[in-house]
Amino acid sequence: SIYLSARLYLRVQSDQTLEVDTDRGGRVNLNFNITFHNLPCGVMSTDAIDVSGEHRMAIGKDVRKRLVKDGIISNTVQASVDNYQALADMARPAALLLHNTGCNLEGSIGVQRVAGNVHFALHSLDFFTLSRLFPSKDALNASHTIHHLSFGTEFPGQINPLDGVSYSQDHDPGTKEYYIKVVPTVFHSARGKITQSSQYSVTEHFKLSYDGFPAVYFLYDLSPLKIVKREFRRPFLHFLTELCAIVGGVFVVFGRIDAVVTGTAARYTAASKQMYTRTLERLGF
Repeated sequence: SIYLSARLYLRVQSDQTLEVDTDRGGRVNLNFNITFHNLPCGVMSTDAIDVSGEHRMAIGKDVRKRLVKDGIISNTVQASVDNYQALADMARPAALLLHNTGCNLEGSIGVQRVAGNVHFALHSLDFFTLSRLFPSKDALNASHTIHHLSFGTEFPGQINPLDGVSYSQDHDPGTKEYYIKVVPTVFHSARGKITQSSQYSVTEHFKLSYDGFPAVYFLYDLSPLKIVKREFRRPFLHFLTELCAIVGGVFVVFGRIDAVVTGTAARYTAASKQMYTRTLERLGF
């Protein structure tokens, strides 16, 4: 019908192909928003390392920390504590108050297009200091919720399987590892805009920590293939051809109906006139 053809013409359709990724070098942004429900911001660190040897520790410029209290994320940005020994010497009530808070970390880190990892862990403090801050293993709870994690610029239909994933630690502390295979993606919008981005698949693993301190690792590697996704609309000439075919079909159908109705009426009229004439003849008129 004309309505369905118009809907198909106005609807944005898409297709995608798989190609060899010939791009070299450059960087891609890793965007994240993750909440640790039981680890305070003051001792949380965001580190990044890759196979090229680039190693950034305690990244602060591109990461925003916010206090989490009773499951509610505060709008107050928390700064990292600089004097770790002073923090370790805090009175127990203050330390307990610290341990009753969590931390939300949100930011975007530019990483090279090579294998590497971004991990969230306690600061590289000496064992004595951390033991004072966390006197028992029960306090070292790395339960977390990944509100968002993506690579590159967002685009319609982007697949981010870790969005909304939660992990609850119900055993001894250890390292939670997410193994991510990043697939570069080129998105061509129906309006002609080209977006260089990425999608990914993920598997996860947990291993106990020998030193007893938890960490969360996002270990990523890039696929040698890339996805090219294109949006498009049906050509106007295609829509016009279908429209003409539909209108022509309607005229043909109505023409045949008119011919059938007209022929039937003519035969009926002729039969009626003939019957009328015979009836008159019988009556002697």
